[in-house]
Amino acid sequence: MCVTTKVAYLNEVKNIHICLVTISLAKGGAERAVANQSRMWHDMGARVTIVVLNHEIAYPYAGQIWSRDRKKSQKVSFGRWSRFQQLKKFLKTEQPDFVIDHRPKNNYAKEWLYKKWLYRGLQIIYVTHSAHVPMYMTQWPKYFARLCQSNWANVGVSQWIEKNVLGSYAMKKTQHIPNGIEPTWTQDHVEASQVAQRPYLLWYGRLDDSVKDISFLIKAYTQSKAPSLGIDLRIMGQGPDRARLEKKSRETDHEACIVFMDFQADPRPIIAGARAVLLTSFFEGFPMVLIEALSLATPVISLDINSGPNEIIRDQQNGLLVGQRNSRIFAQAIDCMCLDEDFYQLCRDNAQDSVRHFSMAQIATQWKALVTHE
Repeated sequence: MCVTTKVAYLNEVKNIHICLVTISLAKGGAERAVANQSRMWHDMGARVTIVVLNHEIAYPYAGQIWSRDRKKSQKVSFGRWSRFQQLKKFLKTEQPDFVIDHRPKNNYAKEWLYKKWLYRGLQIIYVTHSAHVPMYMTQWPKYFARLCQSNWANVGVSQWIEKNVLGSYAMKKTQHIPNGIEPTWTQDHVEASQVAQRPYLLWYGRLDDSVKDISFLIKAYTQSKAPSLGIDLRIMGQGPDRARLEKKSRETDHEACIVFMDFQADPRPIIAGARAVLLTSFFEGFPMVLIEALSLATPVISLDINSGPNEIIRDQQNGLLVGQRNSRIFAQAIDCMCLDEDFYQLCRDNAQDSVRHFSMAQIATQWKALVTHE
């Protein structure tokens, strides 16, 4: 869905053509961040093109879409090399002022091809969305860092990523710019969902247990007092491990309390209705689920993993940071949020103010300064 409603930012970048590159515009926090960024650039007056490599589009965006899968749907036979050639031709014709590449980068040979051939002659900004080095720095991070030295900039979405991922390999021209909350996320009046008959805790995202460790979450929930208090666990999203996780939930003593929900294009009513949003990932970059929840006045509970949560959560002020991957300790945090009404209300009252500095207007000033060197 293309959205062109203007939101007034203080700064403008008129006459600049921004090309965003992403795998998709659906189902993930990084993908939502790209969609939000397209609207940010559009609202600042830039011309926006989004290269979507698999044509999954669910989030509202602004600008023109280029998708290789759209060309497939026109019954033209493209191999991988032919699709590369099509994208090369598109970039050569369009000549964007900046290509901002948000893709995971896990294969050095492919990234060499992108950098040395596909992006040749263009100003490139790479954005790293995860603290997991092989996901965004390839299997040879030292050599990948050298490949990126000629980039206009190399952006980490958290302070930890800039220092400990990009900085660890002496990557030059690094900068930290967090993901922001798009204005319409909170501008519209959001009513808490009435779908649930009982109060609930919420986890949402891609059901990939190797990254998100939802098995740990299910175990911690069953060890908490939430089931006996009549507080359900709702798990919202799609992914490769959904069937296995549903089976795992059926093997617990609280199967009826663990509810799986499909991906929602607009999850805000579900988030706003939750007692708390939970995060148990092995690694993240700058988890959008936390700032999305807090911006809707929903407290959060998260493991204190390397990148992201401790830059968002003010422990015991807007949520809880759990320092160990220990299910019983995480269960105690759940109990605290469920049983202590005064504490819950304190976190709820502080939530929205705690993430105002992640507003897209604030983030826009950092991006404008980066591309204009102001």
